[in-house]
Amino acid sequence: MVHPSTRTVFDKFKYWGGWYGFGKIGTNDCQAGKSRSWNLDVCNKILSINGGKHPYEGTGATALFSFMLYPWVCNSDQAMQNSNFSSPTLEESGTKQGWKCYVDNEPLTDGNDNPGWPPLIEIYFFALYKTTDGKDQLKFDKYMVSNKNYPELIGKAYEIYPCNPGDGSNCPW
Repeated sequence: MVHPSTRTVFDKFKYWGGWYGFGKIGTNDCQAGKSRSWNLDVCNKILSINGGKHPYEGTGATALFSFMLYPWVCNSDQAMQNSNFSSPTLEESGTKQGWKCYVDNEPLTDGNDNPGWPPLIEIYFFALYKTTDGKDQLKFDKYMVSNKNYPELIGKAYEIYPCNPGDGSNCPW
């Protein structure tokens, strides 16, 4: 995958996509379309993170949101008549058809010990705050589901702040 804006090339599992939600993650998030539900066991474990409540609920946050991300996958598919879904990336290199790109939230269910959920799931819980000096602050927790049927906490209470031109040494980049 080549990011259309930065032209950065990402190999397998380096670029992620998903859908945003408000508050906590719900049962509708544990499926790919209306007819492709995931394994109920893993879904229930995702829904029970922090007792089923948003981890930052009741902490004075001005806003809460959450989402799950999945690998962005591109495959050669000669049946595709265009490459509009991956445009402009492929078209700029002269490829006009034959590629299918998608966010892979499909459950693995081919009967060969596949678990019934997507190959990788990143789960995020965010909270927006105002610091005592009036700056915006985001705090978030990150979980990951991979080859185990439960979400593992990868990082807790990460903090990020906006960085604007002219902020000087307060901007690390």
